[in-house]
Amino acid sequence: MTRKSLAAALITLLLTSALFATTAFAADSGEVILTIQQVFTATGSPAPPSEAFTYRLTPEQVANPMPSGSGTDGYTVTVTGTVDADIGPLTFTQVGLFIYQLSCTTNEAAGYTIDRQVYTIEVHVMSDLTIIIVYKSNGEKAASLSFEHAYAGATETDKPTATPTVSQPPGDPTKPTHPPKPSDPGKPNDTPYPGKPGDPVYPGKPGPVTGDEAQPGLYAAMIGIAAVTALGSVIYLLAGKRRKKGAQPS
Repeated sequence: MTRKSLAAALITLLLTSALFATTAFAADSGEVILTIQQVFTATGSPAPPSEAFTYRLTPEQVANPMPSGSGTDGYTVTVTGTVDADIGPLTFTQVGLFIYQLSCTTNEAAGYTIDRQVYTIEVHVMSDLTIIIVYKSNGEKAASLSFEHAYAGATETDKPTATPTVSQPPGDPTKPTHPPKPSDPGKPNDTPYPGKPGDPVYPGKPGPVTGDEAQPGLYAAMIGIAAVTALGSVIYLLAGKRRKKGAQPS
């Protein structure tokens, strides 16, 4: 079997096994361009804040050819909307097997469903042709480097919850507030009022407070009058006994 017939047989075998792409070039030199097929759908409201998604291509070996502009962490590209985007060219100057990985690195966001497929790309470089085979995360072969992202709108749990506002009474919030005394209706509500026994705001008062404690002077006067009356009665009785005793015959 000649070299050409062997290459043709190999190409046929790979094509029937879900081959991604083939690129022929001159011996010992060639370029490969990888194409990302991005699909973005939006069904929710409000409109999505962004339709841009970022991808990173990383080599399995540091010496693998990479596109211009690559860094130590690989090559990144941002794609917006439903569109195809090219990565490359990757220039190969020698035969061999070169392996890469491609994935979407965009962070999760409310309302979005991001395709987290990780593709493994095998670039088989031969003397007279190059064959590219792509595998999905589960090991199955893929016909393209396709990503499907969607936006369905923010759910009720994603929406920010309004913080209830608590109205403050007028005056200094650091001071206790009390109602004005009935005898002083003009007293501002924000003035501290220590209270006294008998007032409804008297601190530490056990149970309801009646109005009996509002006239302590009257109670004292009544008690004094009663004491004087009792003392007068006693003196009168003692004087009467003495008069009777003095009137008895000798």
